[in-house]
Amino acid sequence: MYKYLGILIGSLFILSLGQIGIAYSIPQTGYIGPTLQGTTMKPLPSNQEVCIFIMIPPKNMNLLYFIAQEVHNGQIHPLSRSQEISMFGNVEKEKEVVSFLKKEGFNVTFSSPFSVTAIGRTYLINQAFETSLFTYYY
Repeated sequence: MYKYLGILIGSLFILSLGQIGIAYSIPQTGYIGPTLQGTTMKPLPSNQEVCIFIMIPPKNMNLLYFIAQEVHNGQIHPLSRSQEISMFGNVEKEKEVVSFLKKEGFNVTFSSPFSVTAIGRTYLINQAFETSLFTYYY
């Protein structure tokens, strides 16, 4: 009885990992921060300069978690920056994001295989990400 229960639980766990991988790979625009409170006042002026930060997920997350655990437990020394980039940096995605932002008219101020920072006007953000930015009253 317990053998079959273990097999069932193990199978469900393995199947759930596939869904995580699918959700993890879907690019999306979203707000990360505290819950927005207050009342929407008006759209942000179209010429307002805004800084955006785009995170690029590391590749090979399982190995990253494993190495982080080994470093935490004192089993290995921390990786060098070049090792981190070669093992986990998504250089292709970085180039893709930078190219997209420049094509859309943004000024890229920082770029790494893990994140890109750019500055652009509100109208550029609204067009590129099909969104609208607003000011809020608290």
